[in-house]
Amino acid sequence: MNNVFIDIGNSFKSLREQLGLDLETVHQSIKIRPNHLKYFENGDFHKLPSGSVYVVGIIRSYSLFLLNQSPNIQFDIDEVISKYKEENGDNGND
Repeated sequence: MNNVFIDIGNSFKSLREQLGLDLETVHQSIKIRPNHLKYFENGDFHKLPSGSVYVVGIIRSYSLFLLNQSPNIQFDIDEVISKYKEENGDNGND
C-alpha cells in the first residue's frame, strides 16, 4: 500500500471522527458508497473504481462536506489533490 494514500485517507478519517460522524452519515450526504469511503479512508485507493477522476471526486466531495460541518477545519483541497496526483503519476489527462 502507498503511504501517501494512507496519509490522505487517515486525515479524512481523523477529521470525520473528530466531528463525531460515521460513514453512513457521510454517505447519505455526498452519495459515495460506504465501502468506497472505507477504502478511501484506509488508503486502499486500488480498490476504488479505476481512474483518478473518481478519487479526485471523492477528495473534493468529502472535503467540502467536512468543511461544511465545521468552519474551524483547516484543509486545503487543492493541496490534497496535488499530493494525490503527484503520487499517482497523474499528468492531468485522466
